[in-house]
Amino acid sequence: MKLHGKEIQVGHGIKPNGCLEKIVLSQWKVQAYPQLWGEYGKAVDKARQGIDQKQRQSVEKSVNCLLSALVERKADMENHAVKRICNGECTSEVCLGCKEMRRLYFGCHTCKLLNCIYCTNRKEHEHMEKLIRATMLTIGDLL
Repeated sequence: MKLHGKEIQVGHGIKPNGCLEKIVLSQWKVQAYPQLWGEYGKAVDKARQGIDQKQRQSVEKSVNCLLSALVERKADMENHAVKRICNGECTSEVCLGCKEMRRLYFGCHTCKLLNCIYCTNRKEHEHMEKLIRATMLTIGDLL
């Protein structure tokens, strides 16, 4: 990804916490980071345009960059796994307090017990990993 003709990096399109700045999202014409990924995301649309324009090397480089990002994401997830107080044993479907169904990213409707933040973050990272992998495989299939 580029911003103003230069590769994005921390301080230039990426915040110190690793999140994309809004200007990068607006440049890609998306409102949220997950809209970039998946087999129907903007990254795949852009790759299709690249193939049409005979920019095959650029698209191949994108696939390799996505593979590297997946490797880094996996390592990051393993590093954070040791920090989980709950050892990852929480469930997303049932509230530990009242045993009723609860919303994934918010609290339980009945007893207001919040989800384990560690497990919620893990689920978000796993979901993004699936989307990025789907993007990589879809773009790879275009080649």
